[in-house]
Amino acid sequence: MQENTTRKGMGLHWFEPKPSNRGSLKQAIKDSTVFTVLAGLIPVFILFLTVGPVLVTSLQDAGLSQPQIIGWMLAIHVFGGINGLVLSVYYRMPIVGAYSIPGIAIAAGALGTLTYPEALAGFIGAGLIVFLIGITGLAKTLVRYIPGPIMFAMIAGVLLSFPLQIISGVQAAPLIGVATILGYIIFHLWVPRVPGIMGALFFGTTAAVVQGEFAFEAVEFGVGVPHFEVPEFSWIAVLSLSLPLAMAVVGSENMQSIGVLKTIGFRPPVTAMTVMSGIGGVVAGFFGGHNANIAGPATAAAAAPDTGPARSRFFVAFLSCLVVMSFGIFAPMVLDVFAFFPEALMSLLVGLVLLPIVASAFTDAWEKRQFPLSVLVTFLIASSGVSMFGISSAFWALLFGCLSAILIERKDLKAYSKEHVSEFDETEPEMDREPAQV
Repeated sequence: MQENTTRKGMGLHWFEPKPSNRGSLKQAIKDSTVFTVLAGLIPVFILFLTVGPVLVTSLQDAGLSQPQIIGWMLAIHVFGGINGLVLSVYYRMPIVGAYSIPGIAIAAGALGTLTYPEALAGFIGAGLIVFLIGITGLAKTLVRYIPGPIMFAMIAGVLLSFPLQIISGVQAAPLIGVATILGYIIFHLWVPRVPGIMGALFFGTTAAVVQGEFAFEAVEFGVGVPHFEVPEFSWIAVLSLSLPLAMAVVGSENMQSIGVLKTIGFRPPVTAMTVMSGIGGVVAGFFGGHNANIAGPATAAAAAPDTGPARSRFFVAFLSCLVVMSFGIFAPMVLDVFAFFPEALMSLLVGLVLLPIVASAFTDAWEKRQFPLSVLVTFLIASSGVSMFGISSAFWALLFGCLSAILIERKDLKAYSKEHVSEFDETEPEMDREPAQV
């Protein structure tokens, strides 16, 4: 569907038009190698292998039963993955769908005061809010007027915690840490065409096995089963759950993904990404999950330079979405696998995966020396991890960074707006440049 921005009186904005100048699936497959595909799939697998136990533990602490937890995992992984499949293939951009990671804390906290059926209604309400933000064009309006350096500073700040885990991982397990980093460096410098993360995985896993840190146990085959309960509407659920969760999806996950796509040279389909995240939230809520949307860190992993030419990274994102979906389809088995890997190794691998993306965001935030104070304010708030009213630091970083630009750095804002404000008014999104190989 084409975007109805030229129809007076409607005020509703649907999907941006499909690009006509983007590479084909056949070309993307031709561009891809075993190594570029693995460079995308392994980080995504590791990311959700690391976050998964946090989700499960939070739900168990909230008193949910095993069928409810399995149904929850099935909903958010499968419907989130479908979101990414549709968008990545349609727009030929590396877009991965999953679920809101900050939303885990919001949902778990709300379950302390809400019943499970009330929480389901809150999840559905959050999806409706996100859908309305997208369909009314509000999401594109917000992104259009957020200066690029501030957006990139938010990406750098939000994702900084992951590379910092490299330090904590080395402190927790020195031998595994040294082996993992050494493997990354060796493969990066001396093994051509093989991503450094492959060396990190091989060396780190070997060190963990040698130290006896792997908890090998039998895994029984099983598939996820949907869990249905009738939602119960309440205004408390709307205020304490729907609004914060919707802001987490739009202000954190979607904004991260949009920033990552801009970093590598794409004009993101902001409206489509927001609308699909809203639809995913509604559907996942009916199936027992907190939100299925575009995933910021996973999109960053699939869009990394090691995954091949920018024009072909959508193919890696497509395969990454299948990996995400497998976490839900085989949820009972995944629960058993979570116990295998040592936490220190997971922290190291995730940190190394996102290190190039953080480096690229740093460069784009400061290279033109625009908005120096606002960029710093944005970065500090985003990296602090502060959460107010259940809304994550990404939203507050963008809010106060933009306020700083409006109040203090108006000269830079005027110059930037004159140069870039028409960026999202093109008839279709297109890739502007080939990203630097970080």
